[in-house]
Amino acid sequence: MRTISLLAGVVAIALANFGPGQGALADPAGQPVWCAGGAQVTPDMRIAGCGAIISDGLETPQTIALAFLRRANAWEAKGDRERALADFSESIRLNPSDAHAFNGRGAVQKDFGQAIADFDEAIRLDPSYAKAYYNRGVAWSGRGETDNALSDFNEALAFGFADARLYHDRGAAWFAKGDMDKAIADYTQALQLAPRLAQASYGRGLAWYEKGDMDRAIADYDDAIRANPDYGPALGARCWARAIEGTDLGKALDDCNRAIELDPGRGLHLGQRGIVFFRLGKFANTIADETAALALDADNPDFLFAKGAAESRLGRSQDGTADMGRARSLNPSVADQAARWAVRSQNDAP
Repeated sequence: MRTISLLAGVVAIALANFGPGQGALADPAGQPVWCAGGAQVTPDMRIAGCGAIISDGLETPQTIALAFLRRANAWEAKGDRERALADFSESIRLNPSDAHAFNGRGAVQKDFGQAIADFDEAIRLDPSYAKAYYNRGVAWSGRGETDNALSDFNEALAFGFADARLYHDRGAAWFAKGDMDKAIADYTQALQLAPRLAQASYGRGLAWYEKGDMDRAIADYDDAIRANPDYGPALGARCWARAIEGTDLGKALDDCNRAIELDPGRGLHLGQRGIVFFRLGKFANTIADETAALALDADNPDFLFAKGAAESRLGRSQDGTADMGRARSLNPSVADQAARWAVRSQNDAP
């Protein structure tokens, strides 16, 4: 099941300034006016300003609810989702008819089911709330419910949320369904709106890879890495594409090394580097990398087979036979797949 992280960012609320109870805005320190935000207002300033309104007790419940909502947005901007969740909840308690508060709380929920429930309520309160449809689509994707995600992404577009991130996420949903042409179309649209969106270049590269077009895949990985030189998934994917092609193996090794440096706990990159080493004839290095990768992903048949094939090349036929046999039990076609990467045992070597 492909998981897409809950990507909803800070909820931008374009609401009017505080209502009739303007006493707090006249505070000599000037802090309460920070609650409304602005180009020069930092999240910390906004938190202080909203806190002043909340604590003085002079405003109407709706105004205090709005202060909680705005402070929640500031907490989210600082990455403090727990405090944001608490403030969104308090805003909802004071004003349960505010769709923005439900949308904001949904965006910081840890559980996709709770997030979806909040987005449901936001949409019930405001059936044309495009951002809530988008956020709910992200949550559906996180639960692996791709059809529901696509439906909500389409609704968000229909209501005017033509955002690069939406096209990226809908592209990822099409990828999860196996429709590479639609995935490529959406990733391309995302890149037209945000040419340096590394995730979209990377996603389109994966789709080209699935279609067997390695040149286009590598070109997109190149673009992703130019946009973000420390983008580990793209580095790992480019390493793998080069490994499969059997060209530029030195560059492939550089990419895998950098990907592992950025994310040393990811077994995928270790396993990929092990296969690069195999193609370079460095079988002991293959065994070391595949052993480390299997410690993180014990049932990966590709890594097991590569390890076994490398063992057989070094004369460790008993170990190699055992590992390749276990790999075949996990995936009966693993040997045919590995042969396309030029990973063969000593007996099958050309």
